[in-house]
Amino acid sequence: MASVDPQIQTTYATTDWDHYRQGRPSYPASLTEIIYSYRRRHPKAGWVRLVDVGAGSGVAATNFMTDFQTIHNSDPSPWNEEQARAFLSEWAQQHTLNPFLEYSQSSGEKAYFQTGEQSADLVICATAAHFMHPDGLVDSIGRMLRPGGTLAIFSYWMPSFPGRSERFHDVFGQTFDNLVLSKLLSCTDDVGRAKLAKVVERRMTGKGVLDSVPLPEDIFKDPLRVYINTDDAEVPYGSFFAKVSPGGVSRVKDGEHLVHYHTGTDKEAE
Repeated sequence: MASVDPQIQTTYATTDWDHYRQGRPSYPASLTEIIYSYRRRHPKAGWVRLVDVGAGSGVAATNFMTDFQTIHNSDPSPWNEEQARAFLSEWAQQHTLNPFLEYSQSSGEKAYFQTGEQSADLVICATAAHFMHPDGLVDSIGRMLRPGGTLAIFSYWMPSFPGRSERFHDVFGQTFDNLVLSKLLSCTDDVGRAKLAKVVERRMTGKGVLDSVPLPEDIFKDPLRVYINTDDAEVPYGSFFAKVSPGGVSRVKDGEHLVHYHTGTDKEAE
């Protein structure tokens, strides 16, 4: 997170989002509280308009819908927008909420053309940043944010199993490798493999799956990077992904505030 200073195809362009939501865990309330706790430290942070970049069907925005008057769903895919229009409207109705819902189609790097500049109080990017050019993404978000606004990029990674043996995790990782990674590599052409390698490179960079994302000092101040259920050595299961890409150069700078939370120890990780 950071506070701002005073025809297109995507991987999920034709996703069945009903099935996706069944398999993808929801974002916990503890994550929302981490973001809100950060925002409460910045009294100029507004609570009017939220923009969700690379939004897919808009599921991540539901965590914030009770607190913002306007939700803007930004995604490159017309199909995803159609899914988001149905899902967000239904979700708001089911929870007796009535936000103003906006939609636009754009890549994350160019989303500010559609959202408008200095027009957002909070911009989120949920489990999507690895599909975008990191510098282009943060520049675009920086343009969207009002002074005092907040950038919150977050992402799931492979599941971990506290209390289980190292052998258990090795077997789980190998199973994922056999069923997913190896299949992707064998069924993808050269162009597809190159794209996959770039995505994996961004995920494998540094010690967390978002360390490829820079937080330029000329755009953002008071950066905070939060790591949940990671250690200080490498991205969990990184050895299985190294055959695709070993990762790039971390964009984490000296002086950035890094916080680590662990399930079972910290409420922020529950």
